[in-house]
Parts: sequence; C-alpha cells; structure tokens
Amino acid sequence: MSWYLKIKSKIEKKDDSPELKRGQMKQILISEFERGLPEFDFLEYRNGCCTFQNTRIINGRNINEYLHVIFALKDRNFSCSVASRINKNYLNSNSYNSGLINPHIDLLVLKKGTGIIPAEEAYYFHNGRVKTTTEIIELIVNDFKEFGKSFLQKQAKQFENNDLLKTGFDFIENLEIDKS
Repeated sequence: MSWYLKIKSKIEKKDDSPELKRGQMKQILISEFERGLPEFDFLEYRNGCCTFQNTRIINGRNINEYLHVIFALKDRNFSCSVASRINKNYLNSNSYNSGLINPHIDLLVLKKGTGIIPAEEAYYFHNGRVKTTTEIIELIVNDFKEFGKSFLQKQAKQFENNDLLKTGFDFIENLEIDKS
C-alpha cells in the first residue's frame, strides 16, 4: 500500500461518534493530559500548538520541560515534540535541537529511535471524529509517558552530572558583573 493510501485510510477511518467542533480538540487534549500526565500543566495555546509544562529544579536551576502538541482539525494530524529548556525564551521555538542545554525533539523520532520517518508514520493521524481522535490523543499521552518522560529523565541526569555545565554555571555565578 502506498504512503498516500495509508494516510488516507487513517484519516477516513469510520466511527459513529460526532464530528469534532471548533475548540473541542483542545478541550480533549487538556483533559487527557490532566488525567495521564498530571505533573505537566497546560501552559498555553498559540498558533495551533498546545504546550504543557513541568519545572524541575536541578543544581539550583529551573529546568522547564515542555510537551508540544500541534494540531489542525482540517489537516487531521498531530505533530508532537518534547523539549527541555534552561532558557524560557526558547519556549515557542520550533527548531529541533539535539544539544545538551536546550534540546527539542520530535516525539515520533523518540518512539521510532531514528531521525528518518516515512510520511505515513511522521504524524499521529485522526479522522476528525470524537471517538477516534480521543483514542489518538490517549496514544499520544501514552507515548509522552513512555518516550517523552524517558527522554526528559535522561536529559535531567545529564544536566545534573555534566561537569562542564557545573563549571560553567559556577563561573557565571561567581562573576561580579551584571549576570544578565
């Protein structure tokens, strides 16, 4: 089956539930995240992206962990990513980053364990109906639990144990000038 037909079968899957109404997907997302990932608070909705945040304190620093879910009812797909940010200015940056300080990675890349994903597997697809979309959102929450939280835990350990980062932050703390 071609990638086009695979995607078409996902977005045309039949179920008897009502079609989603404007704003309903955001409500389902927030509800499912509150239930499945209660440590992540809904932070904002901007440009079709729901962002959820958890803050860890590591070595006396706030580390902001973000779960991003981009969706469009018309396109019938979700794009999800995980980020760990020291610098809050990167909250709405959609650039992926594999660096130590402000990493940001696609959730399906984490799940698949590869950076190259075929088009039919690169998104979470839904059919625009309440039942199927809710099931896909539950899958997204479970993937965040398994792969996203694991990524964030590894990131926290790296941040906590990296001697170069500790030395650099100690240096900054001991500067006698305006640190900003």
